[in-house]
Amino acid sequence: MATRAPAFVRRPGSRLRIGYLSSDLHDHATAHLAAGLFERHDRSTTEICAYSYGIADASAMRARLVRGFDRWVDLADMSDDAAANRIRNDGIDVLVELKGHTVGNRLGIVCRRPAPIQIHYLGFPGTLGLDAISQPCRRRGGHSCRRRGRLQETLLRMPHCYQVNDDRRALPAVPARSALGLPDEAIVLACFNQTTKLSRAFFRLWVQAMREVPRSVLWLYVPHEITQRNLRREAEREGLDPARIVFAPNAPNEAHIARLRTADLSLDLLPYGSHTTGSDGAVGRGAAALVPRRHVREAGSARASLAAVGLPELVTETKEDYGAELLRLLRDPERLRGYKHYLDIERGRLPLFDTEGFTRAWERMLIRLADGS
Repeated sequence: MATRAPAFVRRPGSRLRIGYLSSDLHDHATAHLAAGLFERHDRSTTEICAYSYGIADASAMRARLVRGFDRWVDLADMSDDAAANRIRNDGIDVLVELKGHTVGNRLGIVCRRPAPIQIHYLGFPGTLGLDAISQPCRRRGGHSCRRRGRLQETLLRMPHCYQVNDDRRALPAVPARSALGLPDEAIVLACFNQTTKLSRAFFRLWVQAMREVPRSVLWLYVPHEITQRNLRREAEREGLDPARIVFAPNAPNEAHIARLRTADLSLDLLPYGSHTTGSDGAVGRGAAALVPRRHVREAGSARASLAAVGLPELVTETKEDYGAELLRLLRDPERLRGYKHYLDIERGRLPLFDTEGFTRAWERMLIRLADGS
């Protein structure tokens, strides 16, 4: 295994060298969130380098990312030892690992400790169980580092929301509901979390509320036919017409954001809720989200996103509260329209969409870490 990085690299007063390590620096959800962060870095105080080991697609996003970094290094054909040595030799002060425990990660690189400060961020919203890593998340007011029970990492707190969003993200036109297989006059409840996140307890809460409001439909992203059949069968068992469940196909990012704008309310759930999906609806000026309070992941994206857009009332304390609030919302379509209008007109001033402010806070946090303060 390669030797560790020196305990200190940066000269006082020099630009902070930040490396971003990922296989998702192309047309990927992580890139759509973070492109604005890379571009907004203050080059008078920071120098940023991409360490990419993913595909080199020909997308507009890939070209934008390449332009957004000071240096771009392709590690795809390097071993973990060689990649770590390259990062070490580049004199990186802070290495930001963007994959975590997701498909295609190369955590072996960070385990070789090529940088004196190593942070896991964005791609996997949970503990990695590695002593080599710290993890940013949200706190009320200011920043701090402290140990938190059940997490291996030191938590680094951001002021509003741990998840960055790109305020330069294009907002596509809203498609007709009929083109998406949705009834024009229905109240559309959307949950586009991965199938593995769906739970029987919350599906039952959704169905129970929908039984009381016949105009409502449930819109899910479930690509597997056998799971679609199981969900329809479960709905019928609970007394709901299975035709009131609509399944959305996979779609490119722009089309996905466009279709989310047709929903009336996004639904989150436990024990493992949304991440990028949780803020996509708000990013597209789509639906507000109803979210159960996190018992497992304080950094839950949807919950933090709601706080950062001024809608904390949509975070419920218990499953019973969640079911009752869902029914109240279904019975009050004017309130749902009000949320959509609020997100539309207030978007420019809400912390969730303040990429510039997020970047400045992020840089201050990293510089303090590097300076040992």
